[in-house]
Amino acid sequence: MAALSGAEAAARGAATALLDNLVISGDVPQASVSRVAEYIRTCRDPFQALDVARLLGALVADLSMQSVDIQDLTEWAYAEIRLTALVARTCRLLRDEREGEVEEAVFGLGTHHLEMLEQSPRYLSIFTEMARILDTGVGVEPRSAVSEFLGLARKPWRAVPKTLT
Repeated sequence: MAALSGAEAAARGAATALLDNLVISGDVPQASVSRVAEYIRTCRDPFQALDVARLLGALVADLSMQSVDIQDLTEWAYAEIRLTALVARTCRLLRDEREGEVEEAVFGLGTHHLEMLEQSPRYLSIFTEMARILDTGVGVEPRSAVSEFLGLARKPWRAVPKTLT
């Protein structure tokens, strides 16, 4: 029981730290960020609060950029797939909890993020790479534990086929 209490306290602390480190600039809808941040602070499940804080941090970081600076197209495309999946999963969870205002805020931030991406001169390349990743089923692995935790930087890897014995 002590281990669970410790893990819950660590998750709550990490969620709070992510909120405290949010840097909002650019064209970020402040009201939506505030609504989601309030939900995170009052969420009774510390692990869920941490998951939503990770999502909010990734969305705010992307929306705060003045322009899309794509270093590695595959990594960027995978991050977009992961972020879109996190938005969808979080919206379903919030709908199940009857948190309509928070769901609307998360959905709005996700939509705004996709609109920003569409304004990029390389959006066609990004969406094409996203489709390629989804169609081929090629897996990806994170660059580091921190990158995995925050759901950002990725690099492609080759899946090792399983053999039947």
